[in-house]
Amino acid sequence: MSLIRDPGPLFDDSPDAIVLYDSRGSVVRANAAASALLAYAPGSFAKRFRDHVVKGERADALRQFAVAQGGSSTEFDASFESRIGAVVPVTVTLQPVVEGERVAGIFAIARDASATRSTESALARSEQQFRSIFEYHYDAAIALTLRRTFGRVNVATERLTGYRNEELAGMTMAHVIAPDRLEAATAAMERALHGQTVEFDSVVLRRDGTRCEVSVHAMPMVADRTVYGAFAFLKDVSHQRELERRNEELQRKLAHMAFHDSLTGLANRALLEEHTGRAIARARRDGELLAIHYLDLDGFKPINDAYGHSAGDEVLCEIARRLLAAARQHDVVARFGGDEFVVLQAGVTGEAAVRSLSNRLARALREPVTLSNGARVDVAASHGLAVYPKDGADVQSLVRAADADMYDVKQQRKSGRPRRTYAD
Repeated sequence: MSLIRDPGPLFDDSPDAIVLYDSRGSVVRANAAASALLAYAPGSFAKRFRDHVVKGERADALRQFAVAQGGSSTEFDASFESRIGAVVPVTVTLQPVVEGERVAGIFAIARDASATRSTESALARSEQQFRSIFEYHYDAAIALTLRRTFGRVNVATERLTGYRNEELAGMTMAHVIAPDRLEAATAAMERALHGQTVEFDSVVLRRDGTRCEVSVHAMPMVADRTVYGAFAFLKDVSHQRELERRNEELQRKLAHMAFHDSLTGLANRALLEEHTGRAIARARRDGELLAIHYLDLDGFKPINDAYGHSAGDEVLCEIARRLLAAARQHDVVARFGGDEFVVLQAGVTGEAAVRSLSNRLARALREPVTLSNGARVDVAASHGLAVYPKDGADVQSLVRAADADMYDVKQQRKSGRPRRTYAD
């Protein structure tokens, strides 16, 4: 039986659209699926193959039909036009029907390719979007291969490193990361190449030799659960890091200003009281003594009057230097304001150590101070003392006791009474 006259039940029941043409391309028969695909009522199908194809694709479709007319099967993508003008993307298989030695007809099997075309189009758009994001990302972007070489870089990488795209291709991290940061950067990128997302700071060594601080975000390239490379995005944070360093330095200076005398650099009252409070707690715990030495300069005002306030400042700075030299390393020397100084002597096991420091402080003030103008001025001080725990059990009471003792010494001097000393 000829297939041209009776294509059989598979023709009519097939879910694919099938149209049977004679050897010249005229429709012999179309199944129900073909009628539904192109919105034709049964028996009203367009008469020729060329009429099913949209005009812009007819030439190529007719070349494919000629292949089938020559006796060979062929498959191609095309766009068919339905009866109502809708364009239907299809994948067409043309299968010649050979009877004897001649092509008696041609089966055209058309599968709706809308979903496939849509998926392919979506994938193409996704690839274009990825390329666009990669190429035009504001930060430097590097695609690292499994050979640890640069596979692709964007324009921002050229700006950051100073190298051109063609120079960067095939480079490694060793070419662009500063030597002192290379080991850490390499280890981080190895984690990315093994499937981890990592963030780290590093330093790029530009082509001109200058250094640029960067923040790096790296992630693996994964397809079908297999890592085939890594992406690294490098953000220039040099300006940000410099601002952070300046802010930290400013905070340190502010903290120092809050607890230190601006002229001499010594601890101020607040810092002395803080240290004294901690020292009292340790002395109470360990059964030790601590001493507050309170010194008030005598005859300081005449120096200001005679030589000016700048000379007075010189004297105060020199006295501060001498007191620091006389005190132990862990003692706290503070300026209480004006010409008053306090030395906290902590960790004392006996009063002999207190007398020893008193002597050193007295000797420190014994020598005249030479001013920058060459003048030499004598400086003396009234020295008050308070010892924990006999003179007070807290910061305020100890400071008051030392201040009162200093005032008593000063009054003794003014009245001509024998001056109290702390010598052995």
